[in-house]
Amino acid sequence: MIDFTIPTDYGRIEILSLGKRDLVENDGTDWNLYCKKTIRNFHKDESEEIYSLDQIHSDAIWNTQEIKSDSKGDGLYTSEYNQTLVIRTADCVPILVWSFDYPFIGAIHSGWKGTQLGITEKFISNTFNKTVKGLDRQSKITNPKIGFYIGSHILAKDYEVSEDVASYFLESGFAIAKDTAGKYNLDLSGYIQSKIKDYYPKALVINVNESTLDSPNWFSHRSGDKGRNLHCIRILKD
Repeated sequence: MIDFTIPTDYGRIEILSLGKRDLVENDGTDWNLYCKKTIRNFHKDESEEIYSLDQIHSDAIWNTQEIKSDSKGDGLYTSEYNQTLVIRTADCVPILVWSFDYPFIGAIHSGWKGTQLGITEKFISNTFNKTVKGLDRQSKITNPKIGFYIGSHILAKDYEVSEDVASYFLESGFAIAKDTAGKYNLDLSGYIQSKIKDYYPKALVINVNESTLDSPNWFSHRSGDKGRNLHCIRILKD
């Protein structure tokens, strides 16, 4: 489990990551219900609203005000206090986002498909930037302060992909050819961090840098685990 808070100008951000040592594998319960039950059990807060999505390896991003029980996508955000955003991963990259200036948090599930579609770039340019400008009614922000938490995921040393997947990332240098013909190691989080820095060179990026594949702490799809890691973020008032 990873559990910590970050102070901001408007309150504090709470981040929680739960893995193998913390969770019971889902017994077939609807994933949204499983997330709500699990997070409520850890937070011990019956008043919080908990949001998750039917994840489909896309670039679809939702405001919590629009989310329904069958909403499909891989990114969600809010500017409301006491709303918890949850994403599930087993090797993909979990990204939690917050503003230091105004109430704003987001959560992104980014596998190679979502990364190739540019979900993080879309989140920054179409969601974060526009939302923060909307919150800043007098448009005084010229350089918003933003933070990113990249949770446990499969690291490049363990992430072997075929040439058709690697082809999307070769030019950037984040897919490295192996000795085995047609096989590559893909550094998804390295690629994502490079895109973050393209938009916000001074952004705070916290990267757990722990591979799900060989860690006893986290579920891994490639290891055959059926469970999923849960990564959560919420805004709390001081």
